[in-house]
Amino acid sequence: MGQKLTKQDVRDAVQHAFEQTKAVSGGKNADYIPYLANVPSDLFGIAVCLPDGEIIAAGDTEYKFGIESVSKVPTAILTMNQYSPEEVLTKIGADATGLPFNSIMAILLDLRKTLTTQGEICVLDQAIERVEYKRLGFVTDKGEINYFRYNNAYLDERLKMLYRYPAILHKAYCRSGAFKVVSKAEYAAYTDNDRKVLDDKTRLKSERITLLFTIFSRICLSSKSYDIEFLKELQREYALYYDAYNMIGLRKVRELNFVDSDVRTEIKRVKFLKQATDKSVINEVYAAFAPNTVYKTSEINSKMKAIFDSYSIEYDRRGVGNSIMLYFEATEARTGTKRTWKLGAKKFQSVT
Repeated sequence: MGQKLTKQDVRDAVQHAFEQTKAVSGGKNADYIPYLANVPSDLFGIAVCLPDGEIIAAGDTEYKFGIESVSKVPTAILTMNQYSPEEVLTKIGADATGLPFNSIMAILLDLRKTLTTQGEICVLDQAIERVEYKRLGFVTDKGEINYFRYNNAYLDERLKMLYRYPAILHKAYCRSGAFKVVSKAEYAAYTDNDRKVLDDKTRLKSERITLLFTIFSRICLSSKSYDIEFLKELQREYALYYDAYNMIGLRKVRELNFVDSDVRTEIKRVKFLKQATDKSVINEVYAAFAPNTVYKTSEINSKMKAIFDSYSIEYDRRGVGNSIMLYFEATEARTGTKRTWKLGAKKFQSVT
């Protein structure tokens, strides 16, 4: 018969193990999860739970460590108690994918089995095509893993994505129940290759700006899926075309042949029209001028400048008087040195 251990024996063993190993300082924190990377690496503790519930501990056992995959054991036990081992096996399975634990490819391949429409399958297949392991030949066209190529590759190489379809990847994570994505890379709005294209001045400008608009759309239409730093970076470097994206659109930029000066002028014109036709500005203009009335040009200029300045509207100071034609049917007349404007009907209804 084996020797029976007392609680004191367990206490002595725990303390001995702690003393023997507390000075070990090798290795480093896992950095693929931010929480783990920030845990003080000098913390160390041992805790043993006895059958009667008593805890025997030594070291930093009050610190709340992340138990990570250790949680899978009690979770699996609880699940099998609530259902049955057979039912859990049927629903979850037990076959490894052969891919890294945080593999996007594994999630995409699993997600593909659940899709029913050709549209979803087509878009997901395009995302799969842009996974590095697919491009290197680790996964066949049928979605089967080529274990020979996989196992002979650099097994520690992180899964890389060409993030052309990040929204699909985000959907894949949500539907699969996989861990929450926390790294900036998973929210990247453009790839290294995209960046090279944008910075390559030898390429056609039309190609670079079209790609830039695609990236802006990707970020702005799905802001929750991307790291906002990517947008800020592009705003700083391509301020003119970010304004163009918001104010005039790619079609107009193409009509202007991607000429910066013409794009800048058009943005300024559209921005002025948007501000000048705000309901508050319209009402103030109609409060200052009456229809079917003649005004001196100097009076028109003076009042329009005051109105525009009060709303911080950028305008052409040399032709500010001409802006009255935005609000009235109007004609300018000259008699000798005198210049006047005859205002007709309003072009807008007064807005309340």
